[in-house]
This record gives sequence, C-alpha cells and structure tokens, in this order.
Amino acid sequence: LNKHVWFHENSRGTLYSAVRVSFAMSYWKSLGEKYPPAKEKLFSLRDAAENSLLDGKGGAIDFSEVAAVNQTYAQEEKTTELFQKLADKSPGTAKECVFFARDPLLKQKKYQLYLKFAPSPDWLYENWERLWNLDASNSNKDNQKTTRTIALNNIRLLIEALVGTDQMDKALEFQKKALELTQDKSLESA
Repeated sequence: LNKHVWFHENSRGTLYSAVRVSFAMSYWKSLGEKYPPAKEKLFSLRDAAENSLLDGKGGAIDFSEVAAVNQTYAQEEKTTELFQKLADKSPGTAKECVFFARDPLLKQKKYQLYLKFAPSPDWLYENWERLWNLDASNSNKDNQKTTRTIALNNIRLLIEALVGTDQMDKALEFQKKALELTQDKSLESA
C-alpha cells in the first residue's frame, strides 16, 4: 500500500501521469480486493481531490484522478455529478476538465453539458480527421488501424452529441465528411 501511495503522490504531473490513472489504478484495485485498507485509502485520495476541486484549489490533474478512480470502480455517474457541480460553481475549471469528463458525460447522454465546455465541434472534428490522416503513410498497419479506430470512434461520439442536442445540420455535415474520409459504412447509422 505504501508503494502505491508513494507512486500516486510522486508521479503527479510527471511523465508517469497516464500510468498513474490507468495501470496503477487497476493494480491498486487488485490490492484493495485483497486488502480493504488499500481501497479505503484510494477512495480517501479521490475524495480529497474532489474536495480540492470544489474548494476552488484543484484543476485538471485532480479531476483526472477522480475520474480514473470512478472509472476503475464503475462509478462514472460520480464523475458526471462532480462535473455538473464544477460547471455550476467554477465554469473555468469545468472547461479545463471537460476532456476527462467526456466519456461519462456522453455515456449518460449529457450532450448539452459536454458541448457547453468542449472545444467547438469544428475544432474537434478537424482534430479527429487529422488523427485519421496522421498514419496514412505509416507502414505499420497495426498502428494505423489502432489510430484510425480511435479517430473513427471519436468522430462517431461527436456526431452522437450533435444529434443529441438537435444540431442535425452539423451532425450531417460531419457524417458526410467522415464517410468520404473513412469509407466506413457504420457511420451511415451515426
């Protein structure tokens, strides 16, 4: 447990930040299943990060930590609830944290809340299109396939959010562009 806590505290804001909120969380969960004080400690760190955000002292790193714990324990509705509180209390912080809130918000069909704080739909679409094209000359077909799957899934989520907020013209525009770009027929039902 002490090693998990040490890594969690010392990897904050470093190159290991992604490991901190992904692999390390799953290892910590496994430990918590065998040793309940580990789970309690992880939840107390999550709660401290949430309190820091609500007190106006926290930022995106704190939110990513809360979201990662909630995802690890299938409590994503708590991430959405926290984001809603931030949206009401501190819109600037919510804007900073929307990247980490996107999946829970869209999963719970909180499209309006997501799009209020996300970058513009045009900017988002252009980013995912660039990602699609990024590996066009890559000879590693596995990497290209993975990158394109990520881009396609994100384009699909963006279209879903636009449809969910009655922005049909923009959704149809992106659907048409994405179909031309990807030739993926699954987008016809997006």
